[in-house]
Amino acid sequence: MDYLDEAILVKDEFVRLLESAELRQTLSQKDLERLYVLTGKISYLYGHAYLDQYNESKLALISTINEWISSLTYSSFNLFDDKMRLGKETMQQMKEIKNALKDISTSSTLDDEDDVTIEEIREQCITYLQQDKISQYNKTLYGLILYGQKRSAEISAAYHDDDSEGEKDSYSIYEGEKQASEVLEHYTTLYDDLYIHDQHYHKEAILNLLENMQ
Repeated sequence: MDYLDEAILVKDEFVRLLESAELRQTLSQKDLERLYVLTGKISYLYGHAYLDQYNESKLALISTINEWISSLTYSSFNLFDDKMRLGKETMQQMKEIKNALKDISTSSTLDDEDDVTIEEIREQCITYLQQDKISQYNKTLYGLILYGQKRSAEISAAYHDDDSEGEKDSYSIYEGEKQASEVLEHYTTLYDDLYIHDQHYHKEAILNLLENMQ
């Protein structure tokens, strides 16, 4: 099983349900049940991908999908309602998560040709933020995860290739993999912290974080 491919399928169906609910401004009992089934499925996929030591960069994407879907479902949807009429606040939360989820695809993982740098990401994000082009800002910000994937892969490869005699020190490899995971987690967390979900954001605070981003 390719866990990321399965996660994308879950994510796409979840997004379609949200888009349908936005048009009707209601969720039927059947739709609520399906949203909860999908939420359970993405958690299942993430858990098993983690236990199976799935590819780190792909696992980070599944983790992000899982967090966003779970946070919306458990905070906004009441499974025990026969029919749920969506209020303004819930509709706004749905829109934010839906737009974020739509930016994620299997092509979001790092390709060999990718050569993203923190400086390029910072400059582009600052430019878009100053112009209040939030959609472009968020898409550019995704480069943080790509950069984290790149650095993580480089660290892991360096530790695996460290022994010139070909005999790998298990502790050294463990330390390398730990560092690689921490780097990827750092940039994934940074992406989550800097992602703008709605129009209510503190521009100066985000600009300050971007300028000091490492």
